[in-house]
Parts: sequence; structure tokens; C-alpha cells
Amino acid sequence: MLRLVAMFQGRVRQFPLTAGATATIGSSHENDFVMAFPGVSRRHATVTPSGDKAIVSDAGSKNRLVFRGQRRDSIELFPGDMVQIGRARVLLEKISSSDARIGIAIDAGSHSS
Repeated sequence: MLRLVAMFQGRVRQFPLTAGATATIGSSHENDFVMAFPGVSRRHATVTPSGDKAIVSDAGSKNRLVFRGQRRDSIELFPGDMVQIGRARVLLEKISSSDARIGIAIDAGSHSS
């Protein structure tokens, strides 16, 4: 199983990926993965996992995707690769399905009042 880990100034968001399903990434709550960080467009990108990699494609954002210092429209990420979306750094990780469930539970608990 793959997940994206978005990091910006000590804040971390984890997004487990579903094999074969395309998900949207952006600052708007209408996205599958909400990244309310500076420079992230309302609908910034899409991500599609495929086996041990994920394809991240820009969705017409102002800042595009930055991979290894270059602005790109589409990137093939493998575990350990990092892409910049807005000012956030986003890492692709390979994890066990039990780790994904724990991450979801922790993230859901951080939103309670």
C-alpha cells in the first residue's frame, strides 16, 4: 500500500492511496486530499497509484509540480521520492495496510474538539 505524506512547517498530513483510484489534491475541501498550505491551488493535482509507483499530474495549477528542482506537469513517483506541491513537500511511502489504518485513526482523532 502507498501513501502520500505532506509536510509544511512542522505540520504533517498523511493520505493513504487506493490502488487504481485517482484522487484529487488541493486546498479546497472538495478534494480527496486537502492540503491547506501556502501555494497549493484549490485543485492542484491528481494522483493515481499503480503497483509500487504513483503518477502525480498537475491539474492546471499556478505553481505546477516541482520535482528535483524543475517545474513539471506530470511525475512518476516511487517510494522515497518527494515532490513539491505549493510550499509543501510531499513524500511517497510504501506502508503496510495496518500502518495505513493507524494513520487514518490518528488523523481523524486530531480533528475532534
